Amino acid sequence: MTPNELKTARKALGLSAAKMGLALEVDPRTVRRWEAGPQAVPGPVKVAVGFMLASTKKDPPPKQGA
Repeated sequence: MTPNELKTARKALGLSAAKMGLALEVDPRTVRRWEAGPQAVPGPVKVAVGFMLASTKKDPPPKQGA
């Protein structure tokens, strides 16, 4: 996950850096460093953000007559 992908995911989740930091149990400054690029996004964070994004996707409505 690139820094830009992390920032895009955070915005798609409607989270500030502070709220994402709370969700990931890290300092908000760490989230900002990941997004800026000097500090690589750790693997477990990539997985957690992936789960967060997946949990926001809505299932399609059931088909009529099924």
